[in-house]
Amino acid sequence: MAEDKKQDNSVAKTLENAAVRETLREPARPDSEIYADGVMSFAIRSGVLKIDFYQSVAPTPDGKGEFRRLSHRVALPLAALGELKEYLQQVEAAAVKKV
Repeated sequence: MAEDKKQDNSVAKTLENAAVRETLREPARPDSEIYADGVMSFAIRSGVLKIDFYQSVAPTPDGKGEFRRLSHRVALPLAALGELKEYLQQVEAAAVKKV
């Protein structure tokens, strides 16, 4: 009986480890995707960087500008700022190569 229980635990652990490995192999998929036309502002408060994004909603009457609406805010701990900088530099370098 104890041998069966030990084997059941071993099988459960193997299945759990396999599930974790499979999860790590899957491509990352965000919970949702947002669309923004640009960055409206940055603010830092209590160790958190807040980035506000906007969407263009209509051209101005003179046609020389646009009306913007705050659409989303991303809050990021300052500790992650270095990682964000690296990603942005990679994107910039890839964009320059394409031009």
